[in-house]
Amino acid sequence: MLVTSPAGYGVKKTLELIMPSWESVIFSVLAGMMRAYQHFVEIGLFLTTLVGPLAVGGSLLPVENKPFFAWLIGFFSIGFSKLTFNMVAGLSAVAAAENYSVGGDQIPIYIIFALFAPVLASGLALFGGMATWHSITSATESAVGFTGKLLNTVT
Repeated sequence: MLVTSPAGYGVKKTLELIMPSWESVIFSVLAGMMRAYQHFVEIGLFLTTLVGPLAVGGSLLPVENKPFFAWLIGFFSIGFSKLTFNMVAGLSAVAAAENYSVGGDQIPIYIIFALFAPVLASGLALFGGMATWHSITSATESAVGFTGKLLNTVT
């Protein structure tokens, strides 16, 4: 007796026989990439913290630019990177739980975790840090210009 099945059913069954061996390797590689990114962010936070006293000491020097602000923005940017990565990971985990409950494929979720979330988090941290640095330097220039004009009018 011939059983009729939806189109592509044979291909799906064949892939299900082949994929379990590769799927665990793919999951392991992607999970390793995700963990490596998280560890690099933690190392970056640790190293930035270690350099903090140098930035504070450099800010005491009579120079125009204060290294403390650059250090602080770098520290906040790395922290923002970790925060945004965890947000994307959390949203992806919710999608993965819903997808898994209906029998969906987990590989796209792992790809989001390992590839897209670190890129998005790093980009947001980079441009957020640059925008913050630009706004601080602009405010400093404005304050210096205002002080200079004020001193010229007083004298």
